[in-house]
Amino acid sequence: MVYADGSYHTVNALGSNFGEYISAETVTIPNSVTHIGNNVFYGCNIGTLYVCSNVREIGSYFCSGFPKLGNVVYNGTKLESLGVGAFSGIFARDVYGIKPNSKGAYIFGDWLIRYTGGKSAVYIHDIGNYKIKKLGPDCFDTGNGELNRKLTSVDLYGVTTISDRAFYSNTNLEAVSCSNSVNKVYGQCAFTDTKWYQNKIKNNVCMIGSVLLYYHTDGTVIDLSGYDFRNVKNVAYGAIKNCGKATTLKLRSSVEHFDDTSFVGSGSGAKNINTVYVDGRKIVYDDNAQFLPKVIANNYETFKNSPYVKKFKVDKTKGIFKLMGITYYGENGKCGVSGLSNNQKYQIAFKLHEYIATNYFYDFDTKDCFQSFLDGKSGFVCEQYAKLYAYLLESAGVNAEVVDSCIFDKNGKEIYNGKHAWNIVEIGGKWYHCDVCWDSGRYNHGDANSMYWFMVSDDFMKKEGGAHGMWHLSTLVKDEFYSTQSILPKCNIMLGDANGNLERTQADVDLIQRYLLRYSDAVKSIKLANCDTNFSGGIDMGDVLTTKNLIPRRSVDPLKGYANHTVTRQ
Repeated sequence: MVYADGSYHTVNALGSNFGEYISAETVTIPNSVTHIGNNVFYGCNIGTLYVCSNVREIGSYFCSGFPKLGNVVYNGTKLESLGVGAFSGIFARDVYGIKPNSKGAYIFGDWLIRYTGGKSAVYIHDIGNYKIKKLGPDCFDTGNGELNRKLTSVDLYGVTTISDRAFYSNTNLEAVSCSNSVNKVYGQCAFTDTKWYQNKIKNNVCMIGSVLLYYHTDGTVIDLSGYDFRNVKNVAYGAIKNCGKATTLKLRSSVEHFDDTSFVGSGSGAKNINTVYVDGRKIVYDDNAQFLPKVIANNYETFKNSPYVKKFKVDKTKGIFKLMGITYYGENGKCGVSGLSNNQKYQIAFKLHEYIATNYFYDFDTKDCFQSFLDGKSGFVCEQYAKLYAYLLESAGVNAEVVDSCIFDKNGKEIYNGKHAWNIVEIGGKWYHCDVCWDSGRYNHGDANSMYWFMVSDDFMKKEGGAHGMWHLSTLVKDEFYSTQSILPKCNIMLGDANGNLERTQADVDLIQRYLLRYSDAVKSIKLANCDTNFSGGIDMGDVLTTKNLIPRRSVDPLKGYANHTVTRQ
């Protein structure tokens, strides 16, 4: 725990350069830490370093720079990735750091981080007593060029992970044997200069275990669907070469993972893919395939800028709009604004708000709103709720913006404070607040009405306070197609609040009815600007029915006290 800003915080990561050059008799990394950045404990002077077993990722040059490190204690097996240069410099002097075993293997948990035995044939289980599952960066670089060249064969049975540059220095390595246990290879340089790799790529394909290491194409089709690829589950960094012309990708459903930079070559690889086949079937958005194919969805970062994913997003948007009776005007949607009546815009805003609020839920793990929109995972954080709502509204011809909660510094300057994000929506030249995230939360907490935060005013938001107390135009949203305002608009109307008390209840419905019947008390007290809830241009019985739809089923907001969640940056 760390005490800061008046409260205690749980530490779950050590940032880059943490603990550089420190001196301490004992350092303990707490169990809450899962990620360690680059250059952590670089050049340190530590007697004993205790690394917790929950660490999943260690960045580059961890405990490097010739540190004085007396002992490292780590008994975990959860470590998934180890950065280049980790522990470099400690192997030259046995009196520091991790000691080698009797076979010359330096082992960290179930990772081999260096082998200095200098044998020509190495069986991984033999040097690690069946403990080694993962090979670290440069782990077969002894620091001696002659010894490096001595290695001619390696048996990888039982190894699951191979890091970048693991065999980079072993230029005479000619024989590599393994079962299908290898399922992850980080980096295209794991075997690059070895004789084994050079011989393999003569046939334009190289695989190891269930990982595709190399595939070359000069054509328009990347075809990984054949029988030869039956065991491939993962595609390594830089594996697909010279794919600039490729527009079609053919896969087997067994493929699970593409590295973010699997595609290299002119044209940026996956950015040109417009057609995808899985197990021989062309996958397009339709009533039978409403979500991205699993392999594309699970590797969204690799494919998100491809024409295929962009078209799938448009087709899904059109499909949803068709079911709702909404016209699609394109991602910039402005051509539809002048052709829509205010009532039509209101109905669009209402339907899309209800669609998102009732079909999605809050999920801290989501990285991109369109990923959830397209792959069926249905989870967002607040900023992503707001981005999706703005995108759908703009595509339907309704103007919308994303706003962030903010605070003011001592000079009166607005500062983003990260607590929340929502929308403001324009209908009939007037702007309204809409928080589809919190209305989704109400719905998912058992409230049948999902319109508590729909079409409300500045005064309402300030009254609610907390994360909604202050706001400004979003500084986080990077998609400019729905950012048109340079000055924050005022939202002076709370739709349906007939009596002006910043609530929507049955009393507002009754007041509108009494106004229509010309009761003198209603004529005197009604806030007419708030009452044209169906945007017909006047007050009528339609407004009575519309206002009823805006009344929450509960008198207490189930999300009160939920104000401290944080916007997730994209």
